[in-house]
Amino acid sequence: MEVHDSAADAIAIIDSIYDGKSMQPENARSNNVELQVNPDKLAMPGFKTL
Repeated sequence: MEVHDSAADAIAIIDSIYDGKSMQPENARSNNVELQVNPDKLAMPGFKTL
């Protein structure tokens, strides 16, 4: 009976510190990097020899 009497208090404490969103995975697509091609660099002779 001792545990049953304090169960509501324990649940209230856990609910006050638990954040369900903290365990969700990060959205990896939000950190995407867009490719930007510089046509002047592509036209350079040094690049063409590569």
